[in-house]
Amino acid sequence: MSKTCVYHHAGSSGMNTFKTEIFKLDNGQLEAVFTRIKRKRFPDGTEKEFVDQVSQFTASSKDELKELDLPKLRSTKILLDSEFFKGEE
Repeated sequence: MSKTCVYHHAGSSGMNTFKTEIFKLDNGQLEAVFTRIKRKRFPDGTEKEFVDQVSQFTASSKDELKELDLPKLRSTKILLDSEFFKGEE
């Protein structure tokens, strides 16, 4: 089972996409994967998209996940406060 949250941020040189995915593993642990995708716009009007950063964390509970040094992303906060964890606190 997994939950994903994506948001986009327009920068001066293009659009950044921030994606947070949280998976409930078969062994009961939680795995959080954070991805930043950059879309660079060039002067000739072309664009190129590339994965700029990927971070991965594993924890045994939501509370333990919150205690880790997670990327401070809006998508992370949305997921950690979401219905995905309802009944686990």
